[in-house]
Amino acid sequence: MFISKFMTRDVVTLDRESDIAEARTQMTRYRIRHLPVTRPDSTLIGIVSDRDIRSAMPSAYFHDHEIPEIEAGQLTGVLVQEIMTKDPVSVSLSSTLQDALLLIEKTRVGAFPVVDENLKVVGIVSD
Repeated sequence: MFISKFMTRDVVTLDRESDIAEARTQMTRYRIRHLPVTRPDSTLIGIVSDRDIRSAMPSAYFHDHEIPEIEAGQLTGVLVQEIMTKDPVSVSLSSTLQDALLLIEKTRVGAFPVVDENLKVVGIVSD
């Protein structure tokens, strides 16, 4: 079975200039743990996880699920590009589900962006 049958197609992405408060808000809103970071043309340049954000946030926010507006404004100094994993492992549309499962086991990464031949994000697959 090709990965295209199992991937999420409506991928929420971020620009590298987004701050971590925006990333956290998007993750909470869409109930996701990974956000691909893309250029304006949807080319994959990185990925940020909820763990990356928790590590970058002050400890007072560590366990909060939602950030009040005032507190979120205090986090705008940290940009996604500063905490993202650059050049993340990704899978192609021609990959199989077995390929993705083996990659998850090998890399211990919880999600992989699915990219086309031009490295544009077309989906995401996660554990």
